[in-house]
Formats: sequence, C-alpha cells, structure tokens
Amino acid sequence: MAAETWRLMAGFTFTKFQGSEHVAILRGLGLTPGHMKALSLLDPDQPKPMRAMADSLACDAFVLTPLGIRTRERLAEALYAPPAELLQMDLASLEALRAELRKLPAPARAFWPGTAGSAERSRAS
Repeated sequence: MAAETWRLMAGFTFTKFQGSEHVAILRGLGLTPGHMKALSLLDPDQPKPMRAMADSLACDAFVLTPLGIRTRERLAEALYAPPAELLQMDLASLEALRAELRKLPAPARAFWPGTAGSAERSRAS
C-alpha cells in the first residue's frame, strides 16, 4: 500500500513539475530548471557563503540580487499554487490527505526557505 501510494504521489508530482504548466511558469520568468534549483537553495533571510552555494550547484560563486529575490518570490508563489486536480477535491478528502501527509517526516531543508509554502510545512510538522 505504501509503495503504491508513493508511486501515485510521485507520478502526480513529476507530471505536474514536468508538465507544461511549470515549464510555462519558468519560461514566463525567463528561467531554466537550473535557475529554479539555485533560487530554491537561496534564502534572502539566511545568507550562505558564496562558496557553499557554489559547491551545492557545482559552479562559480554568485549572489542573489534584488531582481533574483523578486523572481524567486514569484516562482515560489506560482509553484505552490495548488493544481486544478486538488482544487476539485472535496474538503473532507483534502483534509484527510493533508492529515496523512503531515505524518511524514519534514524534509531536512525546506524546498523554498522563507516562503509561505515552507512555513506551512513547518507548522504541519
């Protein structure tokens, strides 16, 4: 049962992130998946040494600019917007799904530190 549930969750998530919706979000912001990864690692409230960031991305050191901060916020907002399939579920089903997902261990690092999505996940733990 756990394996099937995981496959269903992973399949749905991968489909959403690889589908045209998220690709369109990235393209609309002039970003690539590599940009998304970099923005997900940076937190304007908790700066990292550039070397640590560069090591995480296997690249030269860089810094998050004011434009990067705004772009990161727009991207996080778009990525955390629930897909239509979840919006169509009834409240009881969503509450049950949320309750079960909250039982899972929280990730060691929020995917988008400093965003509403990571704050919600932190409260859920």
